[in-house]
Amino acid sequence: MIEYIIALVIIICVIGLFFVIKNYMFPKLDIVGSSMYPTLIDGERKHSRRFFNRFESPKIGRIYVYRDPTNKLVIKRLKMVHNDLCYFVGDNPTMSYDCRYYGFIDKKRIVALLME
Repeated sequence: MIEYIIALVIIICVIGLFFVIKNYMFPKLDIVGSSMYPTLIDGERKHSRRFFNRFESPKIGRIYVYRDPTNKLVIKRLKMVHNDLCYFVGDNPTMSYDCRYYGFIDKKRIVALLME
């Protein structure tokens, strides 16, 4: 009987760990607005990957989630990197409020990489 209880506890722990990893390390993001159109469409849901910058440097052309100067989460494409500063722009420049307006972003403010 004790073996069944131990097995049940292990199964519950594994399932719980799976959901924590899936939802915390790879959260889904709701796309809001048209600043990244046609790449990302308003209302879409995309996966992201947290903790990328501890293992790799930001790469030009990829789409990242970062905190802008007002601390709002923003999804934009990386255009340029200079030392630890990154320059992000939207794919739809006429509808995008991005680094063209508020300047470079420290790479420490990058939260996640958008999974394609």
